[in-house]
Amino acid sequence: MLDSYYNVYVLNQGSNTVSVINTTTNSVVDTIPVGIHPVSIMASNPYSYVANLGSNTVSVINSTAHKVDSILAGFRPTDIQQVEFGTSAPSIGTSVIPPAAFILSIFERLPQNEYDDILKPLSIAERNELVDNPSTDTIANFLYKLTTTKLADFLNKFTPAELHDLSGTLSKNQFAGLLNKLPMAEHSKLANKL
Repeated sequence: MLDSYYNVYVLNQGSNTVSVINTTTNSVVDTIPVGIHPVSIMASNPYSYVANLGSNTVSVINSTAHKVDSILAGFRPTDIQQVEFGTSAPSIGTSVIPPAAFILSIFERLPQNEYDDILKPLSIAERNELVDNPSTDTIANFLYKLTTTKLADFLNKFTPAELHDLSGTLSKNQFAGLLNKLPMAEHSKLANKL
């Protein structure tokens, strides 16, 4: 997204940053930390706005100083657009989120070595689909491919709300199948979280 200072703002989801590229010199002039899993940006002056899916925030970037403030947004903000009524206030949308995207916030909390390890059973295409479009079937496929130990470890990283989201996202048979894959002690521990 280009601002009036001839800077391009590029979202870096892997590092939760925004790169500021000067289009005159074609060089990165700044890297700005933003919230978890930035997914959308609206560049303008004097501020640019970044929707951060994983942290339920919008980062407000001062376009001249490249300083950032965060404001709490709605649940899983995904889109920012200019309001058509002639004002410069952004419109923050939350309606285009895939229903199972909560899985992304769990991935964001994992240390890189755990993230890499837990995704090993998946092909590159399956990994991309899981991160880019976490549908019910994609998540179920991913979870079924985990070993019993990795499945238990991964599910134990879920907050009660995330575990509830998972149980509501998967079909009853899919969720029951996952729990039945676990040893009874782990099964009971997760059931108590619900």
